[in-house]
Amino acid sequence: MKKADIVKKIYETAGIEEGQAASLLELVLELLKTTLKSGEPINIIGFGKFSVRDKKAREGRNPRTGEMVMVSARRAISFHASPQLKKYVNGEAIPSEASLQEDTPEETSAAAI
Repeated sequence: MKKADIVKKIYETAGIEEGQAASLLELVLELLKTTLKSGEPINIIGFGKFSVRDKKAREGRNPRTGEMVMVSARRAISFHASPQLKKYVNGEAIPSEASLQEDTPEETSAAAI
């Protein structure tokens, strides 16, 4: 899925103009980028956690030549999916709140009579 596809889904689902959906997506992505740049983790419950890790400079090897080279220090972004997202992707999705509200005990027992 590309960014344009996400924008299309947003404006179709939310009932807003395509330009507004694109602006909204850009705003959310910019917020995520600036938060990660500051080193603060982002935890989206039910989706996952983005965090920034500092990696030290280290000695590495050029795979083509075998020559030893220094790999500079850098910051790496890591993502850990939530258990709910993992289950959803594997087809073991937990029922949503809407489906739980549809099957209340009163409705279930009344339907059985």
